[in-house]
Amino acid sequence: YWNNLVEKGIAFVPFEKNIISAQLDLLFSAFVSEETKSTLCGYETFKWHIFSYDMLKAEESTTAMAAFNAQEIDSLYMFFQFGEEAYHIKNAHLLCAEDIDWLHGYGIWGAEDIYLFAPHLKWVYVKTHEPVCGPYFYSVK
Repeated sequence: YWNNLVEKGIAFVPFEKNIISAQLDLLFSAFVSEETKSTLCGYETFKWHIFSYDMLKAEESTTAMAAFNAQEIDSLYMFFQFGEEAYHIKNAHLLCAEDIDWLHGYGIWGAEDIYLFAPHLKWVYVKTHEPVCGPYFYSVK
């Protein structure tokens, strides 16, 4: 399947995780204080708790998948909560939520939390390791 994604024209270019993770932190910090994130939802353990604890209202489940699939973008950033891997994805318009499901559940990383967002930081899509939580799609209002 990984080869299928590459053959479709999707490029996964390794990228520095700390840089893109920090960008996502900046996005969330604009709406939720550092104190609130650390004391109320365990943000550093699972960043997606910002959605599961309703600190930011996000689309969930199939609605989130549809919102992700509706995005028309050339590139994305992708990183994993605990893994070291991070990527700048080129030709991201060829990637769909179902591909992310595969990468998450059956792919090369296993059941790791995956964060994807556009370089302009207007939205984020999160596939969590918890089958009853997410996926989440948050769009800046």
